[in-house]
Amino acid sequence: MPKRREAPTRKTASSAKRIKFSSFGAPNETDDLPQAHVAAQQQSGPSAGASLRAPRHTNGIPTLASYATRVLAMHFKTLCLSASENLRIGGPPMLRRLSDLPDTLIPNLLLLLREYCPTYLRSDIITTYLLRGREIRLSGDFPGVITSVLAAIGVRHNAGIITTLELTELPAIADQTFATVVARLPELDILNLRKCSKAGPLVLDAAASKCPRLKVLNMNYTVATPRSILSVLLACRELEVLKIAGSPKLISGSISALIKSHTEANPDDEIPTFNSLKSLKLRLTKLGDSDLAAFFFHCPNLTTLDISFTQVKNIPIISPFPPLKKLCLTSTRVSGTNLVNVLDNCSELEVLYLGAFGKTLGAASGSGNILTDSLLRDITDVLERCPNLRSISLVSNTRLGAGGSVGRALQDFVKRVGRRCEILDFENIPQLRSGDLEGLLSTSEYDQPSPLRALNVARTGVNGDAAMFIAACPKLAELDIASTRFGSKHHAFSWNGFGYLREWYLEEELFTILDCCPDLIRLDLTGCRSVPLQDRRRFFEVWESAREDGSSSLPSFIIMAMRVNWSPFTGGLGAKSRPPTTQFLRHSQTRLASSGLVYSSSRPSGSEKSKFNWTSPTTLVLGFIPIFTFGLGTWQIQRLKWKVALIEELEEKSRREPLVLPKRINLSVLPEFAYRRVLLTGTWDPDPSHTILLGPRTRDNVLGYHIISPLIRGDGASSILVNRGFVSRDTLEQGKQIMQGVRSDIPKTAALVADAAKQGKVQVVGMLTSAAKRNSFTPDNKPETGEWYWADADAMAKVASGQNGDVQPVLVDELFAGDGAEASRRSTHGIPIGRPPEIELRNMHATYAATWYSLSAATAFMTDVKPPAHPSSPKPIVRANRPVDQTFYLSVVAGIWLGFGAIGALSAACGVPQSVRAEWPIIPKFLMGSIFAFALHYIVIFGGELFTGTIMIFGVGWINRAIPIRRSVTNLIIVYVGNWCGCLIMAYFMAYLTGIFDDASSRQWLTVATLGKTHGHGWGVLFLKGIGANAMVCMAVVLYHACTDSAGKIMAIWFPVVVFVISGYEHCVANMFFLSVGLLYGAPSTIARLWFNQSAALCGNIIGGAVVIGLNLHLMNNWISPIPWDRKPKEGSDVERR
Repeated sequence: MPKRREAPTRKTASSAKRIKFSSFGAPNETDDLPQAHVAAQQQSGPSAGASLRAPRHTNGIPTLASYATRVLAMHFKTLCLSASENLRIGGPPMLRRLSDLPDTLIPNLLLLLREYCPTYLRSDIITTYLLRGREIRLSGDFPGVITSVLAAIGVRHNAGIITTLELTELPAIADQTFATVVARLPELDILNLRKCSKAGPLVLDAAASKCPRLKVLNMNYTVATPRSILSVLLACRELEVLKIAGSPKLISGSISALIKSHTEANPDDEIPTFNSLKSLKLRLTKLGDSDLAAFFFHCPNLTTLDISFTQVKNIPIISPFPPLKKLCLTSTRVSGTNLVNVLDNCSELEVLYLGAFGKTLGAASGSGNILTDSLLRDITDVLERCPNLRSISLVSNTRLGAGGSVGRALQDFVKRVGRRCEILDFENIPQLRSGDLEGLLSTSEYDQPSPLRALNVARTGVNGDAAMFIAACPKLAELDIASTRFGSKHHAFSWNGFGYLREWYLEEELFTILDCCPDLIRLDLTGCRSVPLQDRRRFFEVWESAREDGSSSLPSFIIMAMRVNWSPFTGGLGAKSRPPTTQFLRHSQTRLASSGLVYSSSRPSGSEKSKFNWTSPTTLVLGFIPIFTFGLGTWQIQRLKWKVALIEELEEKSRREPLVLPKRINLSVLPEFAYRRVLLTGTWDPDPSHTILLGPRTRDNVLGYHIISPLIRGDGASSILVNRGFVSRDTLEQGKQIMQGVRSDIPKTAALVADAAKQGKVQVVGMLTSAAKRNSFTPDNKPETGEWYWADADAMAKVASGQNGDVQPVLVDELFAGDGAEASRRSTHGIPIGRPPEIELRNMHATYAATWYSLSAATAFMTDVKPPAHPSSPKPIVRANRPVDQTFYLSVVAGIWLGFGAIGALSAACGVPQSVRAEWPIIPKFLMGSIFAFALHYIVIFGGELFTGTIMIFGVGWINRAIPIRRSVTNLIIVYVGNWCGCLIMAYFMAYLTGIFDDASSRQWLTVATLGKTHGHGWGVLFLKGIGANAMVCMAVVLYHACTDSAGKIMAIWFPVVVFVISGYEHCVANMFFLSVGLLYGAPSTIARLWFNQSAALCGNIIGGAVVIGLNLHLMNNWISPIPWDRKPKEGSDVERR
């Protein structure tokens, strides 16, 4: 029997940059879980992109037993082999030795097996060898944990010694099974059934009747009922910890009503008081103020309280107040006054969580409850009197820090409270600034350094100026600066050991922190765009490598000053000495740099002097081009870093579960949630006048529109716009109704809207879009006629609202996760097809950078190239000296010949049936290329001036100094205008007036082709396609001149032209004709988009002809080697001279 393949146990980050949502719409294990249970699973853990290193100090030397246990766990899979396998270790015999393992090592062994090989732990192994000892801990990570395993707990071994039972994340196990197990364990102290979603009243009743010594009960994310919880509290008087987070049965008023009814039913008994209960977790329940008041009254010794994500609005102030040490109020709507009063009664407070204060999940937050600077000042005054405070979280309080730059509340909070804490969490406070962390510094020689061990300032406004403040915390172990502006400055200054200033760069900001914080073991740099992507997860190695290489760092006296006192830089000691400002390490300085082109100093031999003038305007312009293109290449490198960081950010967002939007959406925070998935529920607006057609758009070479309809969410929630997806134009035309006096688009959408309204309440999984911006090439929308070319959410919301005005300008794209068959079915039945569940960001910046750098090098060489020794070839001179009218005439003729070839090519492509086009898209492309090649045959053999070929000819002539640049440019402009005239003549008279393409199939092909060229790609892609197109066309011309007979010339031209057409490259002269014909036949594009295409294709054609072919021709035939072994002149070939 072959060995079982080891299942991977550690997840690795995907290197793919395309974000996928292939699991959208598929059933999963959370479908039947309560909403609170699902919310618990959606909570994101720590970033996987953090840089980690081993701790500097460990707590003693590990014991031999711990080493042996780890080795056993690492090789445990070899013990699971069948008896038939003849191995030296003998699987089953070795497995039986687990019986000799001490009971005290079983819990630790299970933890290690959970890490290394959970899938090899079969149910029979667990039942036979691992269900013993005083502690039993099993989880859903072990596939072998099934009902039969739980039924064996306390049966094979002495049940009376089991004091701890932890069975977590077992959603398939029934409540009765848990109850049967617990009923056999009378000595149970700890019972943990977290995320066992079927555990509920039966197991709690069993614990109440059979486990009187119970001290810890964890029923988080189960279906525990109020009555069963109360029975445990009454029966287990030693209970100290009660966790019932996420229980859907706990609704507002249930606890208070139950205690009241119990008291009324037992009037002779004392009022129940649970003096032993110290920790209470009610997170993600629907309990209200009355329930919390009941707990406060009957549990006077509470030290830990978690009411995050509940409906509690008021915490009762009773006397005596419970001695709270930990208070969690994340996403609660407790009033500011009540919060201050509560904190005023918590003098022993150690941990305080106020994340997203004033906001609740799924409901609009009241503006008066949001944590502001004013409320933070009051909280600071109270917390200053809490000497034991060690952990504070203010995460996602977005209004903090908006009170100005002088006397900031956040800065005062850090100075008076934060620097005394061990853990500070300021994540997602956009207005947090580096100066706010200045309070971490010591203000006098008597102050001890801050004991801070963990600091989170991710997604804030902090930058490298905060490095000196963070470095003042020598005990720092964890630092999260993800998506901050660290490194936004280029450089700064510090002093070396001799008193002189020296520069230090981006890494020094972080190196300073690592130098001063030797205990730092976790550094999260996710989204820090100034840090190279490859260094973010290995920054500790980068730092160590830099230090080993002898890279300069901050001198020791500066490090000691940051750890103890900053007075060496402030002029004295004592309490009045002020710490330095951020300008100490951030002075600006202009770096001295010189750049320029190095020109050859050689001169013509003999008495002949060069007439070349380096100070002429033409030379200066040409000298500027290499510098300018080099700058563009550098800019593209910066854009590449930005794009990689953006892809990483979107990849992080893609791992999050869909959001549930609040009833009233805060439009100011929408940009922060762009590309986040959302879950919507509501009904489609039945009024067709509120539905919008956005387009034209294409999908799989089919013309159509995007359907944008308002979704009425109900229950007091605002309506929002949903882009339901693509519907073909033919489908809309077929369902068009006869209606008078309405917008032109309403009859097309009336049937579609009516069908959607019949669906009733629907659930939509979508994606929030970023705000659309109209560029200069896109026409403006015309709402009065129903013409929408770009997604203007504000204008669309006004149209979709009608007179009610209840639609918010929030646009969500509906996601479609079906396969091709489902898409075909939807297209056939006229159902909108949403956007694919993946975000594709085109990352071509590396290609662009290489293009610009290559162009810079090429133009620099062209500026400095030496003329050949032999006379210049006559062909460029003849072309340059032609009269202007003759050049214009030949260029018009070339446009006409190209028009004939293009008409034939279009006729062949449009004649292919639609079904064949869809199945074999290469066929119409091949037919187009095969026939369009004859256009170049007409021009080259019969005669004519084609702009793209002329670029190569004049490029070679200019490189050889045969013609001046001014005459080359003038000639090219005349040829370009002449080609336009010839193409327009053919497009109007021979293609449009003749009605050759007037049938539906031809019109559809023209429309799709036109939109693909004008709207299908960005400028950069069109530019690159332009390079390939003219490289192939000029190659055809070169091959033509290399052939000696007519047949060879025809074939030499045919192949390169077919290659460029099949590849979809962009030829500016061919596009003159194709786009003109498309617009004449009604393609829904504009003249502005035509010139958008022309600008990119024209620039690409120039590079392809003059550089890719022209410069290469010159180099191949006039190479001047810098290596001194052969100085004979190289003669140009006949190919170049033509």
